[in-house]
Amino acid sequence: MTVLTIYLEAIAALLTVATLSFIYKENPFYRWAEYTVIGVTTGNWLMMAVDAIRNAAIGPLQAGQLHVVIALILGVLYFSRYFKVPWLYRYPIAILTGMGIGFAIRGQPGVILSQIESVMRPVTPDIMGLGVVLMVCSLVFSMSYFTYTTEHKGMVGGLAKLGRYFIMTYIGIRFVGEVNAYVTILTGRMVEFVNYIRVIL
Repeated sequence: MTVLTIYLEAIAALLTVATLSFIYKENPFYRWAEYTVIGVTTGNWLMMAVDAIRNAAIGPLQAGQLHVVIALILGVLYFSRYFKVPWLYRYPIAILTGMGIGFAIRGQPGVILSQIESVMRPVTPDIMGLGVVLMVCSLVFSMSYFTYTTEHKGMVGGLAKLGRYFIMTYIGIRFVGEVNAYVTILTGRMVEFVNYIRVIL
């Protein structure tokens, strides 16, 4: 290890201990780590934004590519919600949303078609057939939950309630996956922390 690496590892270990001190209770040590991470992250994102503006807007304008002005105007309209004309920011959102959906449908037709095909597979008396039935049921029930043109009563209400169960099941599975990912990151961080302690001792 070089001297610079040792200092960087020391800062990382100090931030790790400060962050984990929140398990006991909130304290100034933890707040220092929190503010440090937020400040460094904000500064990093700000520099990335400035670099993106310089490369995607200022550079092309200096090269004579005047069509970039349209993108700059749309970007400025986002800030209109902070003034007396908040309705203007709807235009860039509508344009970007429409373009995003169009590019997604055009660029990934295989994904959409494969999902439709998986729903329309024949039902067979095995585990694959059961999966098709569950997929179709989850699709119908979940879409019923987001049906707002009809009041959720009777059969529609029952389907919407089942859809809520399917949606909550999906969210729970995703949450477990996220927790598992963060636990893996924490484990790796603790291994690095222990290795650092071994080096300095």
